[in-house]
Amino acid sequence: MAAEIKTRPPQRQPILMNRIEDQTLDITTMSTFTPGEEGIITVSEDKSIRIWLKRETGQYWPSVCHFLTSPCSTSYYDKASQTIFIGQESGDIDEFVVADDYNRVTHQRKYAAHTSKVTGCFYDAKNEVLLSCGKDKYIIWHGTKTGQRFAGYQTSSIPLCLQYPLSPLLAL
Repeated sequence: MAAEIKTRPPQRQPILMNRIEDQTLDITTMSTFTPGEEGIITVSEDKSIRIWLKRETGQYWPSVCHFLTSPCSTSYYDKASQTIFIGQESGDIDEFVVADDYNRVTHQRKYAAHTSKVTGCFYDAKNEVLLSCGKDKYIIWHGTKTGQRFAGYQTSSIPLCLQYPLSPLLAL
């Protein structure tokens, strides 16, 4: 009786393309952008927002380092408007506009959205609406044009993330 040898197909392994050397505390969230620059936006528990740009050497170096008043818990970056929303452990959400050359962030508005840690946020640029959820068990809608709170919904448990489907809602 002959034994049959079965070979396993080669498995694809992830390849580390680049590494960012950073001495800060844990990075909470990251966003990438590549319209003309290779860059990464990081938000950390050390209260910092950093924009890392890839230099000629192939390494990423920070071009912006901005500190907030409390540790950052989540972020959302809208590439079209170059706007970043940073949720914090204090319950506030800060809105920043990133400069075209990615070397400056300008504070636009602070939203007193929640009474405890912000766990998720999303920005709908077409309708100018900021949605957020937090450990206070609320999902909140804010208008970004005026900063006014539109509505809130209390959930029975803590919402940990937020997903907002744009295409099905716009098709209605």
